[in-house]
Amino acid sequence: MKNKDYILIVYAIIALINLVGEAIEQPVLIWLSKPLLMPMLLFWYLWQSKRQNINPKLSIVSALIFSFLGDVFLLPKDSELFFMFGLSSFLYAQVAYIFTFSKNIRIKEVNKFFLLLVVSLFSIASLILFFALYPHLGDYKIPVIIYGSIVSLMGITAILQKPFVQSNSFKYSFTGALLFIISDSIIGIDKFIFHQELLFADVAIMLFYILGQFLIIKGLLLRK
Repeated sequence: MKNKDYILIVYAIIALINLVGEAIEQPVLIWLSKPLLMPMLLFWYLWQSKRQNINPKLSIVSALIFSFLGDVFLLPKDSELFFMFGLSSFLYAQVAYIFTFSKNIRIKEVNKFFLLLVVSLFSIASLILFFALYPHLGDYKIPVIIYGSIVSLMGITAILQKPFVQSNSFKYSFTGALLFIISDSIIGIDKFIFHQELLFADVAIMLFYILGQFLIIKGLLLRK
């Protein structure tokens, strides 16, 4: 078995421990496993970069580092201050992924109808979610608008790269970005509408997040 498989096995074990901890609401398992997820994925990315003889991208490394910080800040469930720190950390991670995706896009070569369709679909989806959350946001209206806009832009850049990267790279990275967006959406719905009492929300959030981050990195590694 190759070394990369050992790293992914460890990542999968940590992920399983975290999901079990979320499912049975066991804080010890959650606090022990969640901070290890992104460092392990970063280790795998750096190892794969070395094996493929490519230079690790600073934007990808920083996205995983700030995702790790976001994971840590969101561990306390009842701290609004740490929630804002976590939101800010993930905001940076999203921006870093936008930068990474957009480097491959030659905007003048993008089909204008395709561009309009993609922007429209993500904008409509974001507006539907925002207006569903709006009555419950209180002082979070502006932060949610900013974060939602950045998340939508990540999705848009993830799909616009399609004509400019290898097929498998696009499939993995776009699917990962979509899962990441779904995870973030569930966070907003659970926190603001259901006041963190939505059944199995934490399990769904982490499942989509863990898979999403992995698929993004796998897709980015397939680029030449």
